[in-house]
Amino acid sequence: MMKLTLKPYAYEYNTPFQISRERRTKQDALLLGLSIDHITGWGELTTNSFYGVTCAKAAEQIRDKQIIIEETKLEHPVSLYEKWMQLFPDQPFIRCALDEACWDLYGRVNRKKTFQLIKIADRIKNPSCFTLGIDDVSKVINGILSRPWPIYKLKMGKENPVELMQEIREITNAQVFIDANAAWNIQEALSIIPQLAQLGVSMVEQPLALESEQDMIQLKERLNTPLIADESFNDARDLSKCADLYNGINIKLQKIGGITPAISAIKQAKTMGLKVMIGCMTESSIGLSAAAQLASHADFIDLDSMLLISNDPALGVTLNQGKVELADEYGNGVVVDFN
Repeated sequence: MMKLTLKPYAYEYNTPFQISRERRTKQDALLLGLSIDHITGWGELTTNSFYGVTCAKAAEQIRDKQIIIEETKLEHPVSLYEKWMQLFPDQPFIRCALDEACWDLYGRVNRKKTFQLIKIADRIKNPSCFTLGIDDVSKVINGILSRPWPIYKLKMGKENPVELMQEIREITNAQVFIDANAAWNIQEALSIIPQLAQLGVSMVEQPLALESEQDMIQLKERLNTPLIADESFNDARDLSKCADLYNGINIKLQKIGGITPAISAIKQAKTMGLKVMIGCMTESSIGLSAAAQLASHADFIDLDSMLLISNDPALGVTLNQGKVELADEYGNGVVVDFN
């Protein structure tokens, strides 16, 4: 039997964070612990208005199933996942928190690190990008100057994306990814992306809206810059569609439902010729340390959100000038401290 702990938390951004559809100064989170004999594994989920998820509602749904969860015998997390699917068929964010906690707990109990249990390498060759939200050009430039990094991911909307990139190239030759969060239409994308590519942008994430599938086919055919699905990719059911529309997918544990379904999706994506990005949704070191267990299989890595907040409740994976370094602890490698 396991003991369930739920801990609401609010992450404070170091600076306001803006993407094409919203601006945030904080991020509500729900931390989920599963314990056996004073050993605790941790997972998390965060509020997300785009996907209709609130931490308060998630906590209510989890408490409704608390007895069933606590009466569950700890087994290998892959074996347990079917149960989480039965309990929360339409709540991938909740399944993610449970699955992350199970991997963390199972690893700690068995004195194994999660990547060892998954049987993948711990050598992570690609660095994580550092993300900068939409802001005044001067603030974006100051953000880059204050944190030298090998790869930046820039959130961009419709306003002066090419001019911003030109300014950036005056101060750094670092690799740059662009995330439009579905802000552009086909005409804008066909104009903007080639200009960005000439300025050294090496990847563009979700340039068009979800419903623009025919336009995405045209965009993929006409451009050489890799196009990565984010909002268009939630779980493995989207793989076939994304293979037609994009060059790769951004796997976020909360959307896909945790480490267990992500393992399968990565394998399927690779067989379909899709590049894989491992991303995040403003999680703390708890969620990022879980996602980092899969990072050796990623072509692109975006696991920097613990650097964007001022009150991370845990220690775990670290980014040393972008280099992803897993923690020495068993399980997902997190040490939680609410003080």
